[in-house]
Amino acid sequence: MVEQLEASQGENISLTRTLALPIFALCLAMLLIYLGPEDPNISGKIFAPYNLGAYHFRAGLRNIAITFGLSCLPGALIGAALGHLLAQNSQLAAASISLLRIGQWAPFVIWWVLVELIFVTPGTGVRLGKYFFELTMSIPAVALGACYYYLRIRHLLRQGLRTSAFASAGVACNRALFISIVLALLVWLDHWVVFLENENVARHYFAAVVLGCSLLLVNRIYRTGIEQSAHIYREFFVADLSPRQESSFGPTLLVSALAVAAWEILSLLEFIKVSPTAVIHASSTLIFGADLWQDVWYSFKEVLIGIAISGILVLMISAALMTNHVIRKWSLAILSLTFAVPMVTLPAWEMGYGQLTLHIASVACLSFFPLLHTAWAIHEEPLLCRIFLAVDQALPYGFAATLYGQMMMGTAGLGFATIVASAEVKTEKAFAIFLITLAILFGLSSLLRLLARVFYRPRVVSDESLVS
Repeated sequence: MVEQLEASQGENISLTRTLALPIFALCLAMLLIYLGPEDPNISGKIFAPYNLGAYHFRAGLRNIAITFGLSCLPGALIGAALGHLLAQNSQLAAASISLLRIGQWAPFVIWWVLVELIFVTPGTGVRLGKYFFELTMSIPAVALGACYYYLRIRHLLRQGLRTSAFASAGVACNRALFISIVLALLVWLDHWVVFLENENVARHYFAAVVLGCSLLLVNRIYRTGIEQSAHIYREFFVADLSPRQESSFGPTLLVSALAVAAWEILSLLEFIKVSPTAVIHASSTLIFGADLWQDVWYSFKEVLIGIAISGILVLMISAALMTNHVIRKWSLAILSLTFAVPMVTLPAWEMGYGQLTLHIASVACLSFFPLLHTAWAIHEEPLLCRIFLAVDQALPYGFAATLYGQMMMGTAGLGFATIVASAEVKTEKAFAIFLITLAILFGLSSLLRLLARVFYRPRVVSDESLVS
């Protein structure tokens, strides 16, 4: 009886920890929406002095808080519910994991103007809803990430419902914060501390400190820091590299066909302004042209150099942390903040740097966390296996960084080609470039995982060790 009571109390505590932050964030978002925006004419020195951003800083935090609050809880619930349904069939779950490995990053690498073109016909005078990008980008980004993580825990690791829900909630909070910062820098740039007229670089780093504290809280509650989550990520990679009992090729094709069919139906009903047939035709034209491959090489070069620079830094830091146990705990807690904090400081790098240098630095900044996280989680595996897996995890961040840089300030690359096609209202071409980018990302990821499996050496536990 006592054990049942303790188990029930433990479940209640776990449920409270899982839902506390998303519910609080949603309530805060609703409160901020109800209160409305602040008056820019008010000095606002109580919260932030003028030299640290004043109104722009508060407005930016308000946008991030609202986006985070509106996307965290709904995205987590949708992702966990969808993952739970898919997990009922092992082949369907395996197919979904294969597709979501890259598909979960689609909302992060799609340009906001392209999202607008997909749902709104140009020249009609239709105005977007106030929370259009929360519905089309932030909630899908959180839901896809939570679903993918839920499936990996539930299907690959065979964990229980509560464990899967708790872990996917932590991922949802991290993804919600990350996509909120992305939207703040892409859509609401004029209402953030990094607005274009800002020449005080200190404001960027002050904003990074504030958001870093928020991420530190998330890592503390959900144990999503590098050190705390190393064990479960190690199990993920071992499960991915181990031979699977079921084949996911057929179900993957079936799920893909159903997604294309749903897209075609939505385009016929005019909910989406571009059809898959038109996009496929535009893609074939681009693939057989020379301009696309020049943009592909330009973007790939930035991603490759940026990840290489970040990888060298990760190797040095990992070696230092492995030999010094005293500073390891606090260092990893601080390094865990690199998941989202560099996004805020990147605009400050535009001052005094060329395009290529800025884009490579952006890739290096955003790929640092996944590289270090993976390298730390599987530090006992063979070196080449670690390298290929770490690069695979860093690729989506690297592509997101280079696309962001090329769209904001660029003259070549896939991001620049997308924004040019969007500006010319060539929606099919712009969306074709986006899908080709995802296809390249998926192909590179599959190649890296194949190479990792080649060099992976599973440990064989001897009979003597079992007896001891």
